[in-house]
Amino acid sequence: MAETSVTGATSPPPHDPRGAESDQSAQECGHQTCNGIHRVFESLDHPSGPLAKEVISAFNYPPGSALSMSHNSCPTRGQTTCLGKMELQLEYGDFTAYLFRTRDVNGYVIALTKGDITSDENLLIRTHSECITSETLCACDCDCVEQLNGALEQISNEGRGVLFYLRQEGRGAGYEAKAMDRMMVIASKDELGTFDAYNLMGLPRDARDYSSINDIVYLLGINAGLELMTNNHRKRSGLEEHGLKVAGTRTHSYPANPFNLHYMRTKGEIEAHTFKPEHIKQTDGDGHIYPDNKVHQSYVLQDALRFIHRATYWLPIRPPTNERILPAQVMVELGTAQKLLGQTVIESFGFVEGRTGAVKVKLNESAMSEIRAKDPHNPVDALLARHPYFFNNHVYLDESTNLVFPVLQHEGDSPARDNVPVVRIHTESIVGRFPLIQNPERDTFRKSVQKIVEKGRGLVLLYPKDGRGNGIGSVFKEADLIRRGEYASAQEACRKIGTKFDGRDYTAVARLIKHHYATADSTAQVSIDLILSPLEGQTERVSLFAALNEENISIRKYLELE
Repeated sequence: MAETSVTGATSPPPHDPRGAESDQSAQECGHQTCNGIHRVFESLDHPSGPLAKEVISAFNYPPGSALSMSHNSCPTRGQTTCLGKMELQLEYGDFTAYLFRTRDVNGYVIALTKGDITSDENLLIRTHSECITSETLCACDCDCVEQLNGALEQISNEGRGVLFYLRQEGRGAGYEAKAMDRMMVIASKDELGTFDAYNLMGLPRDARDYSSINDIVYLLGINAGLELMTNNHRKRSGLEEHGLKVAGTRTHSYPANPFNLHYMRTKGEIEAHTFKPEHIKQTDGDGHIYPDNKVHQSYVLQDALRFIHRATYWLPIRPPTNERILPAQVMVELGTAQKLLGQTVIESFGFVEGRTGAVKVKLNESAMSEIRAKDPHNPVDALLARHPYFFNNHVYLDESTNLVFPVLQHEGDSPARDNVPVVRIHTESIVGRFPLIQNPERDTFRKSVQKIVEKGRGLVLLYPKDGRGNGIGSVFKEADLIRRGEYASAQEACRKIGTKFDGRDYTAVARLIKHHYATADSTAQVSIDLILSPLEGQTERVSLFAALNEENISIRKYLELE
C-alpha cells in the first residue's frame, strides 16, 4: 500500500474586499462538509417557513439515492442528475458505472465504483479528465491512459473506491484547444511547452471545474474522507474548495516514453507535478523525435464551408504489442536488438505484399512476456517504442453543430501500387475507453489502424458524438433497457427512447473524406476501400452509402474485420 501524505497545502481563499464580516457571512451561508456529505446550513437569510422547508426537502433526492435508483427515477441534487448505471467487466474486476449530467464543461461525469463506498473508512478516489487521443486513438504522446488504467487497478486492489471520469479534455480547455497546443509544441521542436501554448491562446493553465463532485458524492452516499490519487496539487485544492474532505494523497506516476517525456517534464517543472524522478529521467537517446510539423492558421474548407481546419499535428499511435509493420531498416535494427537479448523473439517476418521496403514482423508473445517481466526496458521494446505508427491528426470544427472531428491520415513512404486509400469511419461509446475485458470498439480501431499502415495509405475519421451519434445518455439508457430484459436489441430500445438507431451526420463524414482525397478536378470520382466491422448493421450502412454516393465517392472494396 502506498504511503499516504496528509500534509498537502491547500490554496488560500481569494481576498474579499468587503472585509472579515462578509467573509464570515459567506462561510455560514456556503456549503459545509460533514463526513464528506454536504448540506446547506441555516443562515440569517435562509427561508425558515414550513412551506419553504417542504419545497427544499422535496426538490433534492436523499443521500445515496443513486445507489438504489429505480428505472423511472432521476436522483438529483442541485443541477446534478444521475441518468443511469451499468455494470462493467474490466480487466481489473467488476465495476459499476453511474452516469451523471452536471454543470461541467461537457455536461457529464461517469463515476466508476467498486465495493462498499458508503462506509466511514477512507475511500480511494481519482478525478480523471478524459483524453480522446490516448484512450480512444491509442496515442502515446501523454500519460493519461496509464493513469486511467492504473487508478482502476489500484481501486480493484483496495477492493473499494471511485474513479470520477470528467469530460474536461485538455485540462478543461477542450479537445480543439488541446490539438492546437500539440500542433504548436511539436512544430517548435519542444522549445514551447504545453503551458506556453495555452498562454498564447489566452487560456489558463488549468480550467477544470470540480464543483459537481460534491453533488455526486452526496448522491452516491459517500461518507468517508477521500484519499486522492494524483500528481497534481491543483486537484486537491480544487476538491477542498468545494467542501470535500481530502484525507490524503497518493502519487500517481508512470514511466514516460520518448513521445510524452517532454510533456511530463514540463508539468513537473512548471506546475510542480509530483512524478517519481525515475519516471521522467532523460537519457542521451531521448529528445524530440517527431517528424517535422508545420503550424497553420485556422481556415475554412472551401469545398465544405461548414468546417474550420483548426490544427494538424503528428500523432504517434501504439501498434499492437507483438505485431508491427516496420521499414526494412528498422527491421535490421530489430535483429541487432534481438542479439543483445541473447534470445530469439522474432517469431516470423516477411515483406508486405505490394509495398516496397515494408516488413511485417511478429514477436513471440510468451517469450516477450517473460522478458518484459524481468526487464521492462529491454532493447527490443526500447527500439519499438521509438517507432510508433505516425498519423497526421487533422482537427476540424463543424460550425453548424459545434462538434469537433478528428481525422487521422496516414501516408507511408511507399503506399501500395494501386494507391487507393483505406478508410474507416469510427464511432465509439465512452465506456469503450475503459479497459473492458470484451472491447470490440477498441479492437476494431486497432485492426483498422493496422490495415491502413499495412496498405500504406488511408484515414480514420472519428465521429465525435458517441452512441451512434445519439450521445452518452442514450448509451446508458439502451444498456439499461436491454439489461432489464424489456428489449432484446439496441434498435428496439431506441424506439422506446425516442431516438433514431443511427443519428450520425453522414453528409459531414462524406465531405471530409472527399476533402482529403479529391483531385484537382472536383467532379472526378474518388475511390476508397472501406473498412466495416461485423457490428455495423444494414441500416447505418445504407445511410452512409447514400451520403458517399452523393459526394461521388465510390467504394472499390469492402474490408470486413474479423
